[in-house]
Amino acid sequence: MTTGGLHALQSWLAHEADERDLELVCAEHPDLSRGEPDRTVVRLSTCIRETANHELVELLLVGARLVTVRLDGCAEPGAAADHVDPVVRVLRAAGIDRLSVEPGGPAEPVGPAAPQEGVAGARRAVLDAHRLPVPRRRLFGVAASVARDLPEPEDDAHTRLVHAIRALVPTATPELTELDSPSLRLTGRGCVACGVCVQACPPHALRLQHGSGGAGIAISTLLQTPAACTGCRSCIDLCPSDVLRSAGPWPWSELLVDREVGVTTLTTASCERCGASFPTTSGDRLCPTCTYRRSNPFGSALPPGFTMPGSTTPGAPSTAR
Repeated sequence: MTTGGLHALQSWLAHEADERDLELVCAEHPDLSRGEPDRTVVRLSTCIRETANHELVELLLVGARLVTVRLDGCAEPGAAADHVDPVVRVLRAAGIDRLSVEPGGPAEPVGPAAPQEGVAGARRAVLDAHRLPVPRRRLFGVAASVARDLPEPEDDAHTRLVHAIRALVPTATPELTELDSPSLRLTGRGCVACGVCVQACPPHALRLQHGSGGAGIAISTLLQTPAACTGCRSCIDLCPSDVLRSAGPWPWSELLVDREVGVTTLTTASCERCGASFPTTSGDRLCPTCTYRRSNPFGSALPPGFTMPGSTTPGAPSTAR
């Protein structure tokens, strides 16, 4: 996916005095000079399916009144529609009808005087998404000063999409409570509070919280921030205890607020020997590993079913010298 593919267009819009009705078309469109006269048509440098969805939504924040994605000249209109459809559905579920898709199949080149079927015949200028015109008045500093805030470029794609939708959607609607988001609702029955999932989560959507339970015991809770989760499943795939599971996606309404939810809670203690946190219900002061080492200072555990020469007990350490 092209990172920053619409940054130049966003910057251009942010400095325009008036909001624009945009019409975005793929680079392969054969003839896009004809269409609705009140739209500002912009040719992308690639197909719309390679444009990040968060950048499309951000256009509505920096000076676009409406954004229409036109697919009548797209080489792969089905794939392009599937790519844009998730954000269109989110905005419409929130009651915002400012991003739309005009479907169609690949168009054949047409003559300069022949309008395409179903498209208004007015001629209009075609702008390049990466080489946009700058009025002379602005160059000489005599144009009206307009500068809308641009998105933070260092944020990841998921964070930018969530921030953009939050800016457009002040409160959740009933439809958003039924619309699945990319974020996963996690469960962790049997969790040992090892913290591997916390370290494995790229967007830092997980956190271990240890609260005092008295007498050296802690109440440990694995917390998840739904808005930060991208659904990458790294936490599930790397859980050493294989207990972290997905209970399905969070609804989009959960991503409109910053809050943490508990995945699982357990009683833990800090090992007096190695300092590691381990689950306990009996008040033990040593983790299972240190307990074994204290009981067997000169022994070692062998794989299950393995028998050392001279021993008849599977898994028993050898006493041979």
